[in-house]
Amino acid sequence: MNRKTTLLLLSLSAASLAALPAAAAEATALSETEVQTEAETETETEALPEITIGEKAGDTDFTVRLTNCTGKTITALCINVNDGEFSDSLLPEETGFLPDQSGTLYFTPSTEAGTPVYDMELTFDDESTAVIHTLPFGDADVMDLYLEEETAYLKFVSKSRNELQNTLGTEQKIQEVGTDAVRSPEALAAQNAPASSSSSASSGGSYSYDYSYSYDYSYDYSSGGSGSSDSGSAEGGDACLSDGLLN
Repeated sequence: MNRKTTLLLLSLSAASLAALPAAAAEATALSETEVQTEAETETETEALPEITIGEKAGDTDFTVRLTNCTGKTITALCINVNDGEFSDSLLPEETGFLPDQSGTLYFTPSTEAGTPVYDMELTFDDESTAVIHTLPFGDADVMDLYLEEETAYLKFVSKSRNELQNTLGTEQKIQEVGTDAVRSPEALAAQNAPASSSSSASSGGSYSYDYSYSYDYSYDYSSGGSGSSDSGSAEGGDACLSDGLLN
């Protein structure tokens, strides 16, 4: 090897060594970027914290796991009994109820005579409101809240039927004819399905609810202990995937 070749090799080696710090810095920067991207992805997919809706007053409270599938933030959630005044909001004021968020609802059963009927009023962050009629307390451990245009409705698994129920048709019908036409004794007597005679409420009264477009009133509401359940029964279902609740 002559002197010129040797000098050339030494020069190339020096250039390679000089480039090493820059290459190492570039690799480090890429590594840090990848880590940051992975961290951001994990943050985006991290489950929202569960919230408590209302306060548990006793063992006879209705206990239901709710999931907000409306696509909007719910700023107030109120419940009334027998078309009376709605309660104050049961949501934590500092957080509201975020889209895809879940929480446990506690509500004390009414002591009014007969079998009470419960409605839920939702207020959204755009100040619009919607009412979900005749909550299936006693027949559902899990309820998903949905919004179709301006109509709020539920998806839930009926414990008495072991079937996924969707109340959108009912809510749309109520908007057309009003709650009086649906809840009147005459309407219930005329439309009551034979299946309703096979089930009874522990309170001694019953109220049937239209789960379908055909007005099949075969649902009995119960209060007290039979309406209380452990929110852990929702285990295994992802947020806003009501179809998986039957599994």
